Amino acid sequence: MREKIIEMLTKTSGVNDWRLLHLKSREHQLYLICGTTENLREVSTEKYILTIYNDHQSQRGMSDLTILPDDSETAIDKKIKEAVFKARLVNNPPFTLPMKQKYHKIPLVDSEILHHPQRAIEKLKKKLLKVIENKKVKLASAEFFLKYTEAEIENSQDIKGKSSGTNLFFDFVLLSKEENKESENHSEGEYRGIKDFPIEKLVARKIQYTLDSLKVVTPKSGKFTVVIAEEALLELFEPLIFHTSGFALFKKMSRFKKGESIYKDGKIYGEPLSFVSNGLLPYGTKSTPYNADGLAQQRIEIIKDGILQEIMATKQYADYLGIEPTGVFANLEIANGVNSVDELCRYQSKPLYLVVAFSSLEADRFTGNFAGEIRLGYEITKRERKPVKGGSVSGNLFEALSNAYFSKEKIFLGDYLGPQAIRFEKLTISGS
Repeated sequence: MREKIIEMLTKTSGVNDWRLLHLKSREHQLYLICGTTENLREVSTEKYILTIYNDHQSQRGMSDLTILPDDSETAIDKKIKEAVFKARLVNNPPFTLPMKQKYHKIPLVDSEILHHPQRAIEKLKKKLLKVIENKKVKLASAEFFLKYTEAEIENSQDIKGKSSGTNLFFDFVLLSKEENKESENHSEGEYRGIKDFPIEKLVARKIQYTLDSLKVVTPKSGKFTVVIAEEALLELFEPLIFHTSGFALFKKMSRFKKGESIYKDGKIYGEPLSFVSNGLLPYGTKSTPYNADGLAQQRIEIIKDGILQEIMATKQYADYLGIEPTGVFANLEIANGVNSVDELCRYQSKPLYLVVAFSSLEADRFTGNFAGEIRLGYEITKRERKPVKGGSVSGNLFEALSNAYFSKEKIFLGDYLGPQAIRFEKLTISGS
């Protein structure tokens, strides 16, 4: 079908450039209800994702379409012509597509998922149930998806690349009850392979969080030192990713300048931030030999010791800015600090809060303001460590980073490799 699609593209008026991505996947899915298998199935998919570029009146438009293996030539021809019509309605400044690239080899395949997916998924089930066995929690539901994907990319400028990778998706809900109180803990995530998925440690930690949730109180209100840890960190850095993007720079929305400090007035009181987009991270869920443009993935040091070094730009925005393209942001990598998590959480003169889970976290990409409802945290005082829930943590990411400290322990969460916890010296807690 690939040859037929390309042949049709060359014959269709209005197709000035194109990019074709061919995806084939095989996925094994396990659904558990209260520890009992509800469904176990295998799903295979195949599709072509085609991007059409049309040049008109010194402008360039683009439009995406999906082609399925069962589509007839008539159906494909109709989709391509419709995409050309839509692309003509889009008016972007001209840009070019990447040309032939040399790609890195990155380990992305878990051999057990590739060759023995049913055995692997059964092993995950047994490990989950064994950790929960005889604990004061119940498994409400769980899902495991093991996926193997093969991909090919090519474009009208001689880009050609192949890649393959595995993915492990998990989702489970734990319940606990004590007298008239109930608690629930929901966990989900993604890894490339089983060896990187610390299922026993993760489930044990979530069991403790579920039990602690039965004893929660509302946090106090005021300005406090706040340590944010583990999965709670993942959504915090969206404003930083946005302001270091080619899109933000081209639109004159970025607050940063290359070679200058990211901190307000250039002042820093804590440890400096080093911030990396790593598309070559072994078994990273956002690692691939090439990105969506067909550009070779790289490890880009965006911020070093608080100074902006590079801009993350797709080929389109790199052309606009006259800089080298890097592609979109890949796996987030942050340099660790010198203090342990325990040292970061050490009580000083007033209560300190450790947040391990947000119910939701909203971070404004333009201003850097963020607010997150506390699903579970701990109030740490001289005398005790008390579970808290409710209320919110808020602040401004750019201001908070100027007085932040990073743990020396690292954690790998699929698309994040960095400190297990970050201490912010002054954030606002809205509680009782």
